[in-house]
Amino acid sequence: MQRDRRLVSVRNAVVRFVRGDVPWVYVYGPPGNGKTHLAAAAADHLLAQGRAVLFVTAPERLAMIWDGFDSGQAENLVGLCQRVPWLVVDDLGAERLTEWAPDVLFRIFNAQYAARAHTLMPSNVQPADLAEPRLRSRFLDAAVCHGVPNGGDDYRQGRDRTGARQ
Repeated sequence: MQRDRRLVSVRNAVVRFVRGDVPWVYVYGPPGNGKTHLAAAAADHLLAQGRAVLFVTAPERLAMIWDGFDSGQAENLVGLCQRVPWLVVDDLGAERLTEWAPDVLFRIFNAQYAARAHTLMPSNVQPADLAEPRLRSRFLDAAVCHGVPNGGDDYRQGRDRTGARQ
């Protein structure tokens, strides 16, 4: 019963995000409990409505930006993340914090924060535990960001080799 209530709370937060009722939703909890699946479903729903959505993982986006330095595209990639009206950044907190990564993430999220652009962030890291203090401050701003713990079980555990639940 307690687990079901938590899942309803997470689903409700994501539904409110998709409807545009809350600008930011930060869903956090252990790996394998459906955070990415729910975020992908939200992005698919928004795309079906004709909304401009960017779905990336934090580590992937940083790797693309890093690669973009050689081709001169890094600023364009950062700018895309700053301007997109619906941004989903999966696995926030899983990125390797190099010397430049915190500043890039700050630029992206600060632009989204200032614009109150719709941003959904599934993460294994609680917002209070994020390493970058400027990001942590914005994610803990209850007027903008709705933080929702997801303590569900790891769906990947308990499957047999065919993928069926045991």
